[in-house]
Amino acid sequence: MQLKDNLTVLDILENWGLDLDTVCRVYSHPIADTHNTYHFCHNISRVIETVNYKYRCFTYFSQLNTTGTNSSLFKTSMFWSPTDRESYKEDMAYIAMETNLSHPMDPFDKTFRARLTVHSPHMIPFPGFYTNLRLVGDWGRQYNIMFSRTSSHLLEPPYVTNCRDYNHRKGVSGDRETIIESYDMCLTHCILKKYRELCHCLPRYGLIYAKTWLTSDDHFCPKQSLCQTLNIRQNCSTVCRPDCNQEQFAAEVVADMRWLDINNGTGIKVGRKPVPDGVYRHTPAVSWIQLVSDVGGLGGLWLGFSVMALAKSAFHKTLGEDCLIGTECSQSMHLFCVSKVCLCDDGYHKSDNNTCVTDSPKTGM
Repeated sequence: MQLKDNLTVLDILENWGLDLDTVCRVYSHPIADTHNTYHFCHNISRVIETVNYKYRCFTYFSQLNTTGTNSSLFKTSMFWSPTDRESYKEDMAYIAMETNLSHPMDPFDKTFRARLTVHSPHMIPFPGFYTNLRLVGDWGRQYNIMFSRTSSHLLEPPYVTNCRDYNHRKGVSGDRETIIESYDMCLTHCILKKYRELCHCLPRYGLIYAKTWLTSDDHFCPKQSLCQTLNIRQNCSTVCRPDCNQEQFAAEVVADMRWLDINNGTGIKVGRKPVPDGVYRHTPAVSWIQLVSDVGGLGGLWLGFSVMALAKSAFHKTLGEDCLIGTECSQSMHLFCVSKVCLCDDGYHKSDNNTCVTDSPKTGM
């Protein structure tokens, strides 16, 4: 479906795209009083509608747009118990989705075309970072999709992973304040800001736009634009650091079967593989060079203190006496005004010929 260039991005998102009539339900064994029943997806989280130039996108179960207290009723246990695999089948949550497009995108093409991405619920995914499952086939089919999850925990600076904790960090998109909760969203908002400032338009490809991120003046850039030669994405990659808590999902189509063809309906069933999650945790480590430097620094500090102590001991042994060095005299206190006083055992002081003598008091100088 070709779009008109004079339309704003909001017009495309609200009026031009096809309406998707979707029945989405969740079947799970939740930690609640209701078990093994279907629940409509919109009772858990409202669907976020986005646009990627020619394509309308729909994000389900996003934590960016929860419905409130209802979401707590649908927390399920997704961990696999190796000792009791049969019970896991009863506890495994999955999503059953029935899509119905009343008008195909191309009147001469009767093929169902869609792309599906499994990602973290705290983001709108950045295109190109995740594997898209292409669902292409005749209408009236059902696709069974299974996924597994791998999480990585990185370290903030000064460590090499150089990550950032994006929880509750605020950014600005247009005239709206937005919560930046992931590296993907940071990169997206950075690119939006740069394009608005330098190009006065938005890139046609490479980004997914949510309605709350857009302004009434946002247009797509012309097909031939000088902004395509700018390294905006590369510059934003240096501004946005990786997320400290990363989640990667590997999804695959495990079944593609014929389904009831009612009003061009297509079924999509999404569930988790019966395998444990992979977890990678980075911990602080010390290299050999850093270890030698640290030990050498501590050794040098200890040696310095030792040399100072030995020098002081040698100094006292050489003089064989304790000397009081005076540099100032107070006239009101009538003290001895001398530059050097070496005390004798009987309270007298030594003169230049090393004999103990007494001096009459002198007034301050």
